[in-house]
Amino acid sequence: MRTEFQDLNCTNLYRLPARATLIPYPDAESARQDERAMSPYYLGLNGEWDFTYYNSPYGVEELSGEAGEGIPGKIQVPGVWQLQGYGAPQYTNVRFPIPFDPPFVPDDTPVGVYDRTFILPEAFRDRQTVIRFEGVSSCYYVYVNGQLAGFSKGPHLPAEFDISAFVRDGENSLRVVVLQWSDGTYLEDQDMWRHAGIFRDVALLSFGKERIADVWADTSLSNGYQDGELTVTVKAIGAEKVKWTLLDGEEAILSQESAVTDGEAKLAAEIKNVKAWTAETPNRYELIVEIPGQAERVFIGFRKIEIKDGVFYVNGKNVKLLGVNRHDTHPTLGFYTPVNEMEKDVVLMKRHNMNIVRTSHYPNDPRFLELCDRYGLYVVDETDIECHGVTQFNSYDYMATDPKWTTQFVDRGVRMVQRDRNHPCIVMWSLGNESGYGCCHVSMAEAMRKIDTARPIHYERDQWEKEAITADVTSRMYAGIDFMKEYAEGNPKKPLFQCEYCHAMGQGPGLLEAYWQTYMAYPQLMGGCIWEWADHGIVKTENGQEYYAYGGDFGEWPHDGCFCVDALTYPDRTPHTGLLEYKHVIRPVRAAMTNEAKGIVSFRNYYSFLSLSHLAGQYTVVNGAKTLAQGEFILNTPAEETEEITLNLGQYPAGSYLNFTFTLRNDTSWAPAGYVVAQDQLALALGKKEAPVCLPASPLSLEKTHEGYTVRGNDFCAAFNREGLCGLVFHGAGKRTAGKPVARAHRQRQWLARRC
Repeated sequence: MRTEFQDLNCTNLYRLPARATLIPYPDAESARQDERAMSPYYLGLNGEWDFTYYNSPYGVEELSGEAGEGIPGKIQVPGVWQLQGYGAPQYTNVRFPIPFDPPFVPDDTPVGVYDRTFILPEAFRDRQTVIRFEGVSSCYYVYVNGQLAGFSKGPHLPAEFDISAFVRDGENSLRVVVLQWSDGTYLEDQDMWRHAGIFRDVALLSFGKERIADVWADTSLSNGYQDGELTVTVKAIGAEKVKWTLLDGEEAILSQESAVTDGEAKLAAEIKNVKAWTAETPNRYELIVEIPGQAERVFIGFRKIEIKDGVFYVNGKNVKLLGVNRHDTHPTLGFYTPVNEMEKDVVLMKRHNMNIVRTSHYPNDPRFLELCDRYGLYVVDETDIECHGVTQFNSYDYMATDPKWTTQFVDRGVRMVQRDRNHPCIVMWSLGNESGYGCCHVSMAEAMRKIDTARPIHYERDQWEKEAITADVTSRMYAGIDFMKEYAEGNPKKPLFQCEYCHAMGQGPGLLEAYWQTYMAYPQLMGGCIWEWADHGIVKTENGQEYYAYGGDFGEWPHDGCFCVDALTYPDRTPHTGLLEYKHVIRPVRAAMTNEAKGIVSFRNYYSFLSLSHLAGQYTVVNGAKTLAQGEFILNTPAEETEEITLNLGQYPAGSYLNFTFTLRNDTSWAPAGYVVAQDQLALALGKKEAPVCLPASPLSLEKTHEGYTVRGNDFCAAFNREGLCGLVFHGAGKRTAGKPVARAHRQRQWLARRC
């Protein structure tokens, strides 16, 4: 019986070193097209595979040597088998989905065996052939033409295997044996549905004897954040020199060659007056790296992350990070999220004024990071580690303080950094989520810092009194406003980040405005992320009726009920009202009345880098449903400053309101011109006062009569019938006056005289 899947010392067999997400292209022109399917050195293996589902690894010949009977069928890759008719989805939050017995897993662990064939392309002949898996849960063995080519753990990170020795001309067979549970399951206890299978892309890559194996571009800013610093390291095997080209649009601003020494080529350059990258200004440059027969394109951004005197800075500005936590989740596909759905998430976040997303609680698909680079979102990139369920059996720190787990922790942290370090959107690395704290985290952080020192490290459970020990920022979940103020006023050495600070379940989130005010009041408070972005409901049909199912709706046990339906959007990304409130609270411009009599209003710009000149302002003076005045204006308010303008408010009654709408003046990547970015409202205190309503000096009485009603006061009596007021008598100073005659006036006056 194979044992790697429950061996803490084994993270892989024959897996190639982790590297950036690169697709080999034959030349610079094709690399710039970025159509991976058009590269002769790329063969996608997505699509329909043969599939056999087993209830236990003991019936799988590759694992136990015994051939059992499985359930055969077809399956789509990428995808999860629970949503394609095999097994059932299971939702748990804190609880482990299996009995706690690390590193062992139950004998009835489900196994999915994936089979397909492929024809090796002509362009691959006599070259290195690598197979790349972007994500497989929980662990898997790879067989090519019946030979074991590799094994890997860590579902949300890629694995590559050199299969050159196993492939042949003509048809080749590929088998992937996937186990739903492994020792890694104890590190994968994230608050989510438990799905299994090949849920991200699979492809074959081809490399020549001279090949670019990896590219690492490190960027920073100098000279008052005006100039860019670029350091690039290329792992080039068999090549003598590397050509570099740096492009700003179509303009080449750098082009040179470097010799390869000991398998590496290095470039160091300074770019004057660089266009810096931020979430507000996502300026990117293209770096083209070439050797004979291969070219790679890497998008880079120049920006500098700093922590000084307990304050977090991006490009010298004390940026407030206000955003959301995001899972890979889809209402019909589960873990598998198509790129157009990822793009929908990014666009919606931008449209709702967010500037950061935390990849809870594992590295997202690398194309999600590319979208964040392009559209402009800061990212906290989180390691694929959470062992929350241990709290039901032992102390929170039980696994984190056990050195036997160090290899697993370090492997996952290092591979994440090696995959993602070229992305300018990433402003912090995270050591995982809710896994206690101990020597395993210390070792992981040390290994990650050896690779990348440009970004700080975050980890919420690193708590010693108030400030973190290993992490560069202090983090909390759901800390109250009083704690935040106390922390900021205590002269901290590290800034405070609330990786989760409001829970969007049910009628939540709440206190958003109070949190915003507190974040803005203290430089030491970085901001935080709402829990969470999208409900995890899964579409289910019963009796012809579709609905969003949650924990327990599939007959699974254990489960945690509806706790996965706790977000700012529905599963299809329709906004909840909480998302609309969040957009309003974190709006980038706010209005305040300076002098109402003169119509002077001040506007505060809460962008850190953009002026307000890209927004068009409209105002209306309203009273109830009536619009009394309106107009348009343009603001040129610099970032983080305030501007006053004078508006023609006209004449209005007291109790009126001054409403503002701010829209995009031009199309952007994330919204068209005219899109409403922010709204605001000011109550108007001045204005014409209406004549006061005179109330009687004494109580009134109402008497129902045969003819109608009689209203009697201290000094008057009024009679009403169906036609209205039919008589009015005032008593006072001996005066008695009848009302204006109406129909049957004579008899009514007689009746009124009797009544009054």
